[in-house]
Amino acid sequence: MLKIKYIVFKRLGKTDLDVLQNAEENTGHTYISIGKNKRWLDDLANDELVWSAEGQSEYASIQLEPVNSDPDLVAQELSFRIQHGQREGEARFNNQRTHPVIAWSKPVREDRPDENSAYIVLIRDQEDKYHARFIRSLDHLPTELRVKIEGKAYGAIDLRDEGGIILKNPTISRIIEALKTTHNVILYGPPGTGKTWLMKSVQKCFEQGIAPVLFAEDDLNHPFQSAPMQSFPEGQVVKKSLFVTFHQSMSYESFVAGLRPDIDPTSGSITYKVKKGPFIELAENAAGHEAASLLLIDEINRGNTAEIFGELITVLEVDKRKAADGTQTDLTVEVMLPYPPENGPVTQDGIFVMPFHFYTLASMNSVDRSVAPLDSALRRRFQIIEIGPDIELLKLQVQIVKGFLNVGEHDEWNRISFLACKLLEKINRNIAVFRGTDFRLGHAYFWKVFAPETGTVKSRKQALIAAFREKVIPQLKEMFRDQQELLKTILGGEANEKRLFVFDSGADIIVGDLLVEPTGWLHVKDEQTTDEWLEIMQVIAGIGAEGWPQEDEQVAEDVEEVEGEIAAENNVQENP
Repeated sequence: MLKIKYIVFKRLGKTDLDVLQNAEENTGHTYISIGKNKRWLDDLANDELVWSAEGQSEYASIQLEPVNSDPDLVAQELSFRIQHGQREGEARFNNQRTHPVIAWSKPVREDRPDENSAYIVLIRDQEDKYHARFIRSLDHLPTELRVKIEGKAYGAIDLRDEGGIILKNPTISRIIEALKTTHNVILYGPPGTGKTWLMKSVQKCFEQGIAPVLFAEDDLNHPFQSAPMQSFPEGQVVKKSLFVTFHQSMSYESFVAGLRPDIDPTSGSITYKVKKGPFIELAENAAGHEAASLLLIDEINRGNTAEIFGELITVLEVDKRKAADGTQTDLTVEVMLPYPPENGPVTQDGIFVMPFHFYTLASMNSVDRSVAPLDSALRRRFQIIEIGPDIELLKLQVQIVKGFLNVGEHDEWNRISFLACKLLEKINRNIAVFRGTDFRLGHAYFWKVFAPETGTVKSRKQALIAAFREKVIPQLKEMFRDQQELLKTILGGEANEKRLFVFDSGADIIVGDLLVEPTGWLHVKDEQTTDEWLEIMQVIAGIGAEGWPQEDEQVAEDVEEVEGEIAAENNVQENP
């Protein structure tokens, strides 16, 4: 049984099943669209999928491993074709139907499955080998995997850290890997990029473990199985995690240990005792047998980090701690605490020694200039992972949302989702040029537009307008409050003047003999109709009449045309 690193899946339509069912008679290529994001295929095959352009298409192939149960089978290449022009991003799998290594022809011919439940799955395992499977029904899958795929026409699942099915974003894998090596990670980026969500997701992995999905390459009927939960970090089962937020009033005494007042219940007198803060509590847990602790710090740069951590900055480094087995090494550092608590697992006579399995994950807002920069000594002890706006994540949601919509809403959804992505891209490009990349707007500003629970296209349209009016415009007004002319340009210039905003440049004002450079004055209007709001955003996004995506009906016609061309090519090759 092999762990899975990456999965690409596609639900088969009627045409696909017709061709597969008649595999012995039909020698043409099977057309299977993986969607309009070539990156899924690149991620599946890493650097091994090399694209070669030929005219209006690109071609690539990867080598599939044979089924182990048949020693006579040899590895086979699976080809991909990416069409440019109107069909840019559509993928084809060529010449793969009848070969037993793929293991789908026989099941299709014997008993035709329902076109809403039949899938083709491409797999990359832990040994970096590639497999393909035909799935008759999602009912045969482990529950964790079925939930990931159910209701979607196609998609990709990244399981690269431990084969864990609970992971929802490839960045989570990257954070976990960084924690394993450095033990200290900071997520750095603008607001609205999902830093807190990522922290909570890693906390869930830490507390609940990771459930690997396994792949049996020689099992044609039930190739997927789920294994028992695996812990992160490996072998540590006693877990404790705490979520804290740094602020200007956070102190060493409240975070590590310090004197705090205590009232005697009998006499009413006030005494002072040393009380442990969250840091010492987590360290004591991490010092236990098969134990680990995770400290999550939101807004780490809002506190005076040098004062809050004190002498513990030194022992944050992995090589200054105890070894993984709990013993001290030549590099282990002992530090004296100014307010030593009672002797315990990590403190003896006021001396503190850092346990190995203590992990710190923090977030840092790149926009907030009202606080001092992060202490440089502390920064060196953390691996910084930049979390930027993720337009690709929104684009992946487009097809997922389609699975929840009526077919009649698909065309309108294509336009709304395209507008939202282009609007965020265009605004962020302007912000990056004029203010810097740290000030860009996060994809969470528009997340409600793409969330499955938002409902109909009408609701998503209203969510887009609300996000633009109530989140984006106020942010832009604050960001460019001293550059009103620039704000006018970013909001669409003359094309949106008088319908989105009223702009007074102040150029006609004369103040005696003084030479005055006016900054201008811009007032945003708020009485537009739904259609007017959409037209306003279209101008800002720079979408002309020819810039809209192709309608579903046109794409279907294009697909039918290309399938006919391929069938004609095959006929020529067989009957030269």
